[in-house]
Amino acid sequence: IRLAAALALGYATVGAMGTLLKVVIDHAQQVGAGAKGQKTQYLLLTSLREVIAIGVTQRGPGDRFLEEHLRPHVPRVLPILSQYADSGEESVRNVVAESLGHLLMVDQEAVLLALAPLLASAESWRVRATAVSAVRFAAAKHCPASTIRPLKEQLLRCLGDEEL
Repeated sequence: IRLAAALALGYATVGAMGTLLKVVIDHAQQVGAGAKGQKTQYLLLTSLREVIAIGVTQRGPGDRFLEEHLRPHVPRVLPILSQYADSGEESVRNVVAESLGHLLMVDQEAVLLALAPLLASAESWRVRATAVSAVRFAAAKHCPASTIRPLKEQLLRCLGDEEL
């Protein structure tokens, strides 16, 4: 039921992006690290992922892609996703990777700047794996090769990464 509520919150946020997206982002920033917090964190990130995924693929009123409404929020969303890229929970890392992959199609410049240090992270293999998965996800969703080309060197280094 909670996952259904998270998905419903994501769908509702798409319909009221001006008000609900700020609420979802604020709550995602404030979630604690305890067991209950981890579950809530996953659910809020799932809501956020739905907003991003729908924003990339659907058009709103006036035949404009909803991503235009999402783009101004990217600077607030990227730090949240980067923060959870090192989560001990694989499900959280997967949601983060999928969200970053979608966001790459919304704001290429900002997301490339966020992905580069994640791909080069010396602190955690999980961060590097999440970033690689984000690029894979973007490529699978028909993101043009020219979009991910700036990450070529970092991705090639990841090929030789023994921890991945």
